[in-house]
Amino acid sequence: MNHTSNPMIVPENFIQATRDSGYKSFGAAVAELIDNSFQANAHSVSIFIRQDLAATSKIVVSVSDDGDGMNALTLRNALRFGWSSRFNDRRGTGRYGMGLPNASLSHARRVEVWSSADGEHAAGRYLDIDDHFPFYGKIDVARAAFCNVCRSGRGTVVFLKSCDRLEPAGVEMICQTLVLELGRIFRYQIWEGRKIIVNNSTVLPIDALFLRGVGADAHATRFGPDLCFNFTIPGGRCVGQTSQVRVMFAELPIASLFQLSNSSKSKLGITKRAGVSVVRAGREVDYGWLFMGAKRKENYDDWWRCEVHFEPDLDELFGVTNTKQRVFPTEPLSKVLTPAIEKIARELNGRVRTKFMALACVEPKKRSEKV
Repeated sequence: MNHTSNPMIVPENFIQATRDSGYKSFGAAVAELIDNSFQANAHSVSIFIRQDLAATSKIVVSVSDDGDGMNALTLRNALRFGWSSRFNDRRGTGRYGMGLPNASLSHARRVEVWSSADGEHAAGRYLDIDDHFPFYGKIDVARAAFCNVCRSGRGTVVFLKSCDRLEPAGVEMICQTLVLELGRIFRYQIWEGRKIIVNNSTVLPIDALFLRGVGADAHATRFGPDLCFNFTIPGGRCVGQTSQVRVMFAELPIASLFQLSNSSKSKLGITKRAGVSVVRAGREVDYGWLFMGAKRKENYDDWWRCEVHFEPDLDELFGVTNTKQRVFPTEPLSKVLTPAIEKIARELNGRVRTKFMALACVEPKKRSEKV
């Protein structure tokens, strides 16, 4: 049978469809590129966002790193969907070889990858959905041009061009939002010494548990010991071996922060941020009202936090999407985690309620409150 006459994928339609992969934000898409940089042993990643001087209605984004760079084979295949030099490798953040092209095209119509593995020679590839099929090709990159955008002289640069899903007038707001989002997603990597820069602003880590300080250096406190659960690694990859899920809780310093204005609480990330941060291999992949069973979310739940940590060996149990921005916990996982987390969530909710009632009793009431 001649398979080439009837390919399984219609390239033109596939490229258009993949743009709607479901990245919930620009930050989630950029995080995929940063994953690649850190997995290539980069110490620093610089992101630059600007208006395209040649097309004022569009934005250009560059993401450069000082990592290992790509060899000829890797660069030649870097923009192929599903190709990966580490396919299904559970030792890092990537697995399927979809991140670079998928994330890039979710916001741009053209993506270029420039790379140098030896610091002496550079080469590039592009993928442009407005070109005639096959959409991709080779780029000749002069070393001087490469060094101009990658100051380390070695590493990789990804250009997102013709960004038709970003507002040119909103560059400043895009940067501000990106700094906050990346600070939360990559907080553990930044604490370990990695650096992320957005338009010359250094991304600071944002602690989802507030244990490292919040609002006038008031620190949250750990609540109880960590919960640790061992699960058999699914899929028959490591017969009989287990991998651990670790759950941590923290109480925010209510007495120090409850008198702040609503806007201040919102700015600090306290109000309307109740939930669980899910961290995969040291990188946040989801945040939401997860593993709570029948407990509904209340305002009191803004004052405590939870983190769930796991390794890629348990991806199937957590239902991790290929975009690494959501989890869909399976029944075996939920059956174990939900009762334990829900129980502590209810206890923390009650503790917060009691503290607020006590503070209300000792604080002098305003005249309007007395009336």
